[in-house]
Amino acid sequence: LFFGRIDHYKDIDGLIRSFRELPAQNYQLAIVGPCSDNQLLESLNELTQGAQHIRVLQSFFPEADLASLFSMSDLVILPFKKILNSGSVMLALSFGKPVLVPAMGSIIEVQEIVGAQAICTYSQLTTEAIAMAFNTAQPPQRKDLDTFSLEVVGKMYQDFFSEIMRADSK
Repeated sequence: LFFGRIDHYKDIDGLIRSFRELPAQNYQLAIVGPCSDNQLLESLNELTQGAQHIRVLQSFFPEADLASLFSMSDLVILPFKKILNSGSVMLALSFGKPVLVPAMGSIIEVQEIVGAQAICTYSQLTTEAIAMAFNTAQPPQRKDLDTFSLEVVGKMYQDFFSEIMRADSK
């Protein structure tokens, strides 16, 4: 599953090219998200022609249906060209789905917390990288995700700002 805005800063065409090489009987890819660039959408649809195991569903997906969408997937692939942080990674993990993403930005730090089986990374998106992620990826452990809960993050911010206030009052 690719889920999120379909845009040029994501290597969706590279994802399609790499995924086309995988055996259709073993792998399926749904690319789901809104796209405001008709030329990009046309290009992606052309790339999927003849690949029955790849579908582009260009639309905003209702929040109420997200759980069913994620439950149908084994792996979420987010082929960013550049990324610092990603809400899509956290969303996938919160639905208990492992993720394949490039090794960049804060993704590495999140991977250190949740594990290399929950966040599989690549330096170059290839058919081999995708197949390896399918073979090795494991759902994240709930205890590892607690690090990102509102309570924990809120407490960290509170402590941080309290420390700044103490430093300013000295």
